[in-house]
Amino acid sequence: MEIVVTAAGIVSALGVGIESTRSALAARLSGVAAPRLLRTRHPEFPVGEVKLTNAEMRQRCGIGEGPASRSELMAILAIEEALAGAQILQKSPISSGNFDAFAGKIALINGTTVGGMDQLEERYAQLVEGAADDGSLAIHDCGACTQQIANHFGLFSSRTTLSTACSSAANAILQGVQMLQNGLADIAVVGGTEALTRFHFNGFRSLMILDEHVCRPFSPDHQGINLGEGAAFLVLESAESARKRGVTPWATVAGWGNACDAFHQTATSETAEGPFLAMQKALEVSGLQPQQIRYVNAHGTGTPNNDQSEFAALQRIFGENIPPFESTKPLTGHATSAAGSIEAVITLLRLQQLERGAAAMTNSFAFGGNDTSLIFKQFDAKNAETGAETPASHSVGVKAWVAYGPEAEIDTRRWISPLQSRRMDRQLKYALCAALEVLENAGVACPDAIITGTALGCVANTEKFLAQLIEQDEECLQPTHFMQSTHNTISSLVAIHTHCHGYNATYSQRNTSLQAALTDAFLQLRSGKIRNALVLASDLLTPQAKNLLEKANLLGEMGNFGTAAILLTADDSDVQEPLDFSKMRHFIGKITKKIAETASETHE
Repeated sequence: MEIVVTAAGIVSALGVGIESTRSALAARLSGVAAPRLLRTRHPEFPVGEVKLTNAEMRQRCGIGEGPASRSELMAILAIEEALAGAQILQKSPISSGNFDAFAGKIALINGTTVGGMDQLEERYAQLVEGAADDGSLAIHDCGACTQQIANHFGLFSSRTTLSTACSSAANAILQGVQMLQNGLADIAVVGGTEALTRFHFNGFRSLMILDEHVCRPFSPDHQGINLGEGAAFLVLESAESARKRGVTPWATVAGWGNACDAFHQTATSETAEGPFLAMQKALEVSGLQPQQIRYVNAHGTGTPNNDQSEFAALQRIFGENIPPFESTKPLTGHATSAAGSIEAVITLLRLQQLERGAAAMTNSFAFGGNDTSLIFKQFDAKNAETGAETPASHSVGVKAWVAYGPEAEIDTRRWISPLQSRRMDRQLKYALCAALEVLENAGVACPDAIITGTALGCVANTEKFLAQLIEQDEECLQPTHFMQSTHNTISSLVAIHTHCHGYNATYSQRNTSLQAALTDAFLQLRSGKIRNALVLASDLLTPQAKNLLEKANLLGEMGNFGTAAILLTADDSDVQEPLDFSKMRHFIGKITKKIAETASETHE
């Protein structure tokens, strides 16, 4: 089944909309400048801000009173443009509910890590001291951001959130392709959104990798990153669907690949195994030869580690014939979780300038070594694939699983050394121990894929860094808490310990996070691309986080708190029970029951 892009929408430091972006790119304008909207004590570090206040975006979106995060507002503007371009909207600009009667299933897949942090960080100190919740908590988490966006439009049949740090939006695009190919959606609106916040601005500053000048990726004098913000979303559907709807595709999504570097939480290995494997997989899926790639939008952050390792990976893929490549982060800033879709849109605009039949690649590399590459090819109407493709039907089963309650006592020394243990909070220890236990029980040393579902991520580290940020007013911050606050820390930690370079993803959609992770693993296994997949569920609360969620009546929205590890397999010969979509909720119920039963057990 040929998957095509039929429209896109974008909001970035270069402007609002496709045409503003096209014009800025042609003029080589940069949106990176001293912070104007971000409230920080460190204006010496330039950023790529969207040049609209929240109030101005509310007006454009037609949103009145009520809590709304900056990430949500930017996403609504980008999705509005994408839906209008794909002829799904009756008119633009829109007011909520102004849609054509499209009878099919439309999925929303959003990539974000910050979510509504811009709102929470302003109120956090008062909330901790006992102030009434003003809605900041309700819109804070990643899943809430996606839900708020979906609620505004009111047409999505499903929605989910990928949170793999700086590759989140790219992975949302990849997941959209999988959903379309497996008949889980007729149209997928995919991309990401991320607002600049004091939390992640100072997190990157604590790593000492921000540049005081406009960043210079792949330059001899590169010094680091300029952070940015924005949102971009693509409308994906089959070529046949586009033909029936009378919509002209922009391009074909020709290839995609995700791999884990499995080396370090914030650095890439010298051999750049993750970036290399991601690009190699994307080429294999596309069926293209390296010489057919005419343009590469590199991840290109401007740090010596990224630039050196990415160039090494490009050399491994293309040899002496590396195609023209660039990083557009000096123009937009690094929009972290939204970077993958913003740069995908820019890649599509560059692709329109190339000769017929050309293909282009875009790279997104993230904390935890979560690396994704996408390949777009100019659409060929004469040779477009038509007709539905029957999804692969490899059977899937549960080979082994374990579950711990949130207060269970675990002998972590059986699985991890005291030195390793000292660097992890309780949630990371439990997740790693559960993963290693289930792998041992299944007789698997290294899984083919690692996929996590977590509603809130590593909340203890988020809480510590946020408290320190407020108490110390952006000074003397500990980078460890920031590094381990990202949602995909869990998946990457297990990948590093098991040396797993395979597919790696993290879903954060409140109480459906585990279901989303299991669904992704199921699709990967059913396609026959992998033999097994390790799926993790991990959410543990601190007392303070529990109190805040109780105050806002949100505990039930977040699902069940505890830890579980499940090994799924495509091997019929040795499974505890078969698994398909109809049995998934029942299986999740078994895990939930086990977590409750093991709330205070001792595991040795």
